[in-house]
Amino acid sequence: MMLVSLIVAIAMAASAPSEAEIGGKSSPKALRALHAYGRCVAIERPVAVRALLDSDFRDRAYGKEMRKLVNRPAPCPGVSVPRGAYSSGTLLWGGALAEGLLRRDGSLDDLAARTGYNPALPAIEARNAGELMAFCAVRKDAAAVARLLKTDPATAAEYDAIVALGPVLGGCLPANSKSRFTREALRALLALGANRLAQHNSTAAR
Repeated sequence: MMLVSLIVAIAMAASAPSEAEIGGKSSPKALRALHAYGRCVAIERPVAVRALLDSDFRDRAYGKEMRKLVNRPAPCPGVSVPRGAYSSGTLLWGGALAEGLLRRDGSLDDLAARTGYNPALPAIEARNAGELMAFCAVRKDAAAVARLLKTDPATAAEYDAIVALGPVLGGCLPANSKSRFTREALRALLALGANRLAQHNSTAAR
């Protein structure tokens, strides 16, 4: 499936895109297996996962530590990761791990409270345009983001949740933005953004 501009693909629910337009490059089977394994790793090794996601993805060490964590066998009965899924890249794996932590911590059931802006806490800096978009979307409509992250990947329910987020995402992108994301990359960015905001609020409040 093709890459699409977020502005064109999901900005306005009034002209909702087709499922083919909100495309992805990974097979549904591979995506679901990746997410299942990511959730399992987050449950089995939360300290290691949290430490990885707390680090800066712009550093070379991030990718190396990600590969170590993902390639180290975890006790995940019934989860079979298809060949090639390990090469999905740090964004998709990071998103799956972030979703795993959010689910483990119960954050998706109370995402607005866990990620909301608190002027008493230090500011959090977005490290690129994708993260800035994610922060904006989570803080504008945490409930809608949580609904998306509760769906199974590459399903009609996920598609509907993305379309519902269209107006929010459109308002979180700069005018004339040329940003382009696959369906699965968008989900990963939102999961990572939500997890980082939740961790920031939790840590800074202590």
